[in-house]
Amino acid sequence: MPASLALAALLAGTALEDAPKPRPALAERFAAQVSLSSAASPAERALYDEAVRLMLKGETGRALGERLLAAGVSVAVSFSDLEDKGGMAGFDAGAARVTLSRSVLSWKPASGSLRAAEVLAHELLGHVLSHAEAEAAGAGWEANALLSDEVNAYVVGWLVSLEAGWRFLDTGAETLLADRAAFERELHWKQPHYGALLEDGELADPLGALRARRADPRAVGGFVDSLSERLKFLESRPDVLASLVRRRSSPAGAAFAAELAARIERLRLLAPPLPGLQSLQPDGA
Repeated sequence: MPASLALAALLAGTALEDAPKPRPALAERFAAQVSLSSAASPAERALYDEAVRLMLKGETGRALGERLLAAGVSVAVSFSDLEDKGGMAGFDAGAARVTLSRSVLSWKPASGSLRAAEVLAHELLGHVLSHAEAEAAGAGWEANALLSDEVNAYVVGWLVSLEAGWRFLDTGAETLLADRAAFERELHWKQPHYGALLEDGELADPLGALRARRADPRAVGGFVDSLSERLKFLESRPDVLASLVRRRSSPAGAAFAAELAARIERLRLLAPPLPGLQSLQPDGA
């Protein structure tokens, strides 16, 4: 081989060795940071894997998946026999837990994986991500004490399912798109924990808002307990109460509110027509 060709080959080889390696696919990087419990059954593993695939399929899931990885939080996922809920999230220092209800395994195969992707996105890309980013901004507890965190998780879940191919709009999403204030008022009474969450408009007088909700005739059993516990905590911690009030006007709080508003508008754009209006859609719509 002529010296010039040998040198060219050597330089080409060196360039290839020095070239940056392709970044692993999102799913591969995601699996390294978000893991399913080794105790999961084969059926749970199969449903989880398909739910993750669908969750990362659309624009919302991919974008928020990248942000979750960038936040550096490790997440342990498991299945359990949860009552009255599809999933739940919990947090420890630098780590998070997501628990999915085994009830999702009983859903029809044709729709079960899409609904499982919605639940997983609600907990993982909704609650876990918002908590991690708020905590990084020094306001983890404050963010999780607001109803907007729950609204955001619902919207993220609905967007992920629609982008993955689901063709039906949840009745809660219909209410949200028609009247967000009405949706938030209803959401308070869906679970006792939600009753103690504060709407953005209630931050001017958090204690007054919580006391008024506790006096509501609908506040019985667990709702009274949840509201009383939150009131007792805030009454004993004026410093936390003050930081909660400041959250609304903080840069992080304003950014979160703007993102949520944008997601709601995207949901409006992607939402399929209501059943009664489908016959009015032009051919091909």
